[in-house]
Amino acid sequence: MDMNSIPYLKLHRAYKIISVFVLCFLWCFVCQCEFEKSCGNYACDSLVVREILDSNGLEFVGVEEVTSVTKGRITNVFLSNRNIAHIPDKIGELNTLDSLILNGNVLKILPPGIGHLSRLEFLSLANNQLSSLPLEIGDMRNLIHLYVNNNQLDSLPKQIEGLSLLQSLYMHNNRLEKIPSQLGTLKNLRLLTLYDNDLSELPESVLGLGSLQQLSLYNNRLCDISPIVKTWVTTYLAYEKEQQRCVDSAEVNDSLVVREILDINGLDSVTVSQVADKVRGRISILKLKKRKIHKIPQAISQLEQLVVLDLDSNLLSSFPTSFWKLTQLQKLSVSNNILEVLSEEIGELQNLLSLSVSSNKLTKLPSGIGRLSKLLTLDVSGNKLVGLTTEIFHLKQLNVLELQNNQLSVLPMELTNLTNLTTLNISNNLLKTLPTDIIRMSRLNQVIVNGNKFCTAIDSIGIWLTSFHEQWKEQQHCENL
Repeated sequence: MDMNSIPYLKLHRAYKIISVFVLCFLWCFVCQCEFEKSCGNYACDSLVVREILDSNGLEFVGVEEVTSVTKGRITNVFLSNRNIAHIPDKIGELNTLDSLILNGNVLKILPPGIGHLSRLEFLSLANNQLSSLPLEIGDMRNLIHLYVNNNQLDSLPKQIEGLSLLQSLYMHNNRLEKIPSQLGTLKNLRLLTLYDNDLSELPESVLGLGSLQQLSLYNNRLCDISPIVKTWVTTYLAYEKEQQRCVDSAEVNDSLVVREILDINGLDSVTVSQVADKVRGRISILKLKKRKIHKIPQAISQLEQLVVLDLDSNLLSSFPTSFWKLTQLQKLSVSNNILEVLSEEIGELQNLLSLSVSSNKLTKLPSGIGRLSKLLTLDVSGNKLVGLTTEIFHLKQLNVLELQNNQLSVLPMELTNLTNLTTLNISNNLLKTLPTDIIRMSRLNQVIVNGNKFCTAIDSIGIWLTSFHEQWKEQQHCENL
């Protein structure tokens, strides 16, 4: 053999080997492509489910735990309450899926690929955080039951008309302001829940829901729906405007006032509904305890139906003049603030039944307090009162009087004018004696006197005090008995 031909032979052999490798690679590539195109078996299905689990930190959950199989294909996927936040677009490859249950997760968005689940009959997405549905949902032609309740949906895609076989649609407790007219094309729909949304109208196309048997609409804003739609609604339920959130300008204004109170006190994150209760649309109870409130705006007087106002444990040192126009108030509590003065205009609160201004810095009470003719309970304890205005004894209906922890040294004889008084607390003051006629106050059944200086009361008053507390004398501050 010619020695010069040896390199040529080696090169030729290497070429053949490389060619074989290239052909093998191309063959494998083609096979893989074909496999991916026609992968219709459990192995492929399980890879998709595995990806869903892994991408949501559920590596420890087995595919078999969350699926069921029919004829070698995954037909049902059960992934409720798994804290799932992401669904990959590949979910559309589960083309034999009959049911998909994803309720009780934290999904905010769905991939377009979900529309490829053309055989799906049951889809539950309830109790997630969805604000919209993909347009491709209309491609799920075999869907029969759809649960999207308890989300944050504010609209529905018009492509919903593609769900021609749909029989039940749960959409309650969302933020829907309107529904598309295409909903009326769902001729097979039997059940529709729309309650707890923000709907203000229904399209007349809903009259086309010829198979509908159950409908729920309460707690929306359906206040002025057209007569033809109202007639249609009443064939399924008794339509009552009272079941809707029909607001008038006064109701809106109430909420704006409370919003102003919150905002000027740096409570931007607190909602009106957290601190206010309504009766017939108007705010009647305002609960602002322990909110570090330091200012009340003049606009508070616009809360014309306010009955209960709790401002305990705040930083209030004064009230605006308009405050005393809250003439429907029945209960006012401003304990544990830093009030030094109460306005004479407090007497304008003619419907007040209970007033608590305890634990402030008051040194005297306004005479206007005597005009609160309906007052049943008065708590002025924990202040710096050295005396009582005689007008306080005009409160003929008063049942409870809390005067403890002040600096009172004398109780006026007029105290006995409070003929309906049942409870009197005068503990921890500087009192040395009581009005002699106090023993004639027959309705009194609780008298608390500890922490005073009743050190020489051995007469009828002393006997009278013993009827309430045998050890009353031992609880006085007497240095030289």
